[in-house]
Amino acid sequence: MKKTISLILTVLLLAALLTGCGSTEPAAPETTAQPQTMSVDESGKWTGRGGCYKLEITDGEVFYSSMKRGDGNTVYSSGSSLMSSDGAAIGDVWVYAYAPAADGVWYGEWQGYDENGQYRSDSRLVKLGMDGAELAVYDIPDRVDDIYLGADGLLYVCDTIGDVAAVYTQEGERLGSIDISAARFDQYSLRLEQSGDGAVWLRTEQGGSGYVYPIDSAALTLGTEYDLPQNTQTLYTGNAEHPFLCATDTELSWWSPSDGGTELILVWEECGISGGDDMRSIIPDGDGFICLYAGCLARISPASPDEVKPKVVLTMAAPWEESAADFNMQSDEYYIKVKDYSEGGEFDTATAYTRMLTDIAAGNSADLYLGLDLIDMGTDKFGSNGLLMDIYQLIDADPELSRDDFWLLDALERDGRLYRVMGEFAIDTYYGFTDTVGDRYGWTWDEYFAMQDALPDGAQMLGYRPADMFIRNSLSGYLRGNIDWANRTCSFDTPEFVRILSAARDGSNPNESAENMNTVGDVYQAMADGRLILSGTWMIMPETFAEAEKTFGRRISYIGWPTPDGGCGSFVVAPTRTYAISAQTKCPEGCWAFAKYILTQSGGWGMAMYKPALEAQVQELQGEHKNMWGETVGATMNAEQAADFLELVRRVDTVCIPDGSSIYKIVTENMQPMLAGDKTPEETAKLIQSKISIYLAEQG
Repeated sequence: MKKTISLILTVLLLAALLTGCGSTEPAAPETTAQPQTMSVDESGKWTGRGGCYKLEITDGEVFYSSMKRGDGNTVYSSGSSLMSSDGAAIGDVWVYAYAPAADGVWYGEWQGYDENGQYRSDSRLVKLGMDGAELAVYDIPDRVDDIYLGADGLLYVCDTIGDVAAVYTQEGERLGSIDISAARFDQYSLRLEQSGDGAVWLRTEQGGSGYVYPIDSAALTLGTEYDLPQNTQTLYTGNAEHPFLCATDTELSWWSPSDGGTELILVWEECGISGGDDMRSIIPDGDGFICLYAGCLARISPASPDEVKPKVVLTMAAPWEESAADFNMQSDEYYIKVKDYSEGGEFDTATAYTRMLTDIAAGNSADLYLGLDLIDMGTDKFGSNGLLMDIYQLIDADPELSRDDFWLLDALERDGRLYRVMGEFAIDTYYGFTDTVGDRYGWTWDEYFAMQDALPDGAQMLGYRPADMFIRNSLSGYLRGNIDWANRTCSFDTPEFVRILSAARDGSNPNESAENMNTVGDVYQAMADGRLILSGTWMIMPETFAEAEKTFGRRISYIGWPTPDGGCGSFVVAPTRTYAISAQTKCPEGCWAFAKYILTQSGGWGMAMYKPALEAQVQELQGEHKNMWGETVGATMNAEQAADFLELVRRVDTVCIPDGSSIYKIVTENMQPMLAGDKTPEETAKLIQSKISIYLAEQG
């Protein structure tokens, strides 16, 4: 079925290309990509630098965050609970540091904060049986950020915050702190590792280099220092023959500190497996390995070349470390290789973003882009310059989907073309009591100020009123129709923009800032008392829509931010996780396969753009369901609230401008004289028109 759909899509794309001749509409690129991922030659011989391995998911039903094997026992963690190898719950505890024993599991229970709000340095050392029963509990003076049960039967704990490593007996006796004076380390870099023979080691970092030291538990000292192999991302426990497994972003190797040598096992990409952060908790198991791959329990096994299917490699550029493992895991045809412009965090996000945009402008194109709108309006710039593909072409050519299957396409499009998509979204909006602000989804500035002028003494419209917030919210809608990126023109010297500037001057409070956000105290109480008319909210889940009505027992209207025409005043939160497709890609059908996967998946950080998924979630919330904590709860929305929520989503047609946008910075910087009383809104509009015109001319 997948092959048939891919073939249909390719034919439709080529038809669009042919019928587009002589038209001003951009045509979909021709498909020329060939399978190139796996290291298999035409004769079927493996030609990879590493070994030939395959990955198979053995449990994709449960999300696992980590797993450890010790003393013949394997224990898994989901973050909020510990589980045995058969999936049975051991204990519902939020714990990441734990050490399996033959008859249970040890973990450290953090004691929280002291009366001054500082981290407490003490913990409880707890042992649970496999049935969840507490077998031992000891109060200890050390935080437990890492813990291992050594082959010598002793417990080794590490306090990363306090730069302390200590040794305990299983009876709770503290044998002492390990003397780490000989180790090279930066603050907060201490951690523990366990080698294949069960010995526990101290691992440190200093100045970008890593080191390990064997621990002498009798003397409480460190042994010989060994340099970690270059680019080591994670060390895992090896086996009797090989002390450690060493994982980098590109490969997996055996490593022996004593001889310093590494023995290459596999190169992730050659085997079609995503490495890096997608791969966790690798444990030797027979002739292969068990591991956690994108949260699923999986097995990596030796394979013959005919078991590893060639895939088309597509490159996705991103300003941070990003995972494509979920897609790679389910796709038989394509493999997404992520180009991380932060280089594993070496560059901060702003620098990585600039590096990525500079590369695009220089013509160094990837197939896909993530985060073009992270700081600036990247998709608008590059889309209007012909560097991004109109994704509407791909949606329209897909036999299974149409534009009607998605929310918010009108908000995301630019001049009738769609240069970006995302899987989930959130809404930035304002709400008030319906009997106060009316039953509506938007209002004009005249209506806003008329209500403000009629307020009784002691009441205010907003609890937070800095001028830059007024401008950011107002620009979000204004920019869409008043910047022509293709022709590098703009319209800011207009009566409409003068009105926005006047509103920022007259409605804001110059004494308020991000450090002084709340001027009314308890927002809910202030609204209930009539001292506050509007409250802002960031709606990340449908339940948020109904929470205010439940809190107040009164009908709520999500009226949003005032707009010049009174249209919908709620915005799609500045979408950092938007995906764009290069107009230069040689494989548009592969890029669409990935974008389609992103668009139709749900269960991420926000609300699904895919209509069937969001509608199903809203329906579920109207009856008994499980909340985000896995608890069974009753209905959190009624039918009327559900209908009102979906109507709000349908009306949203604007994306919130990124705070780091160059346009936003130009406007806020040049309106300061107006806020100080030195310029009129009309003069300020002319100044901003000039500044942004210069900026746009420089973008060529």
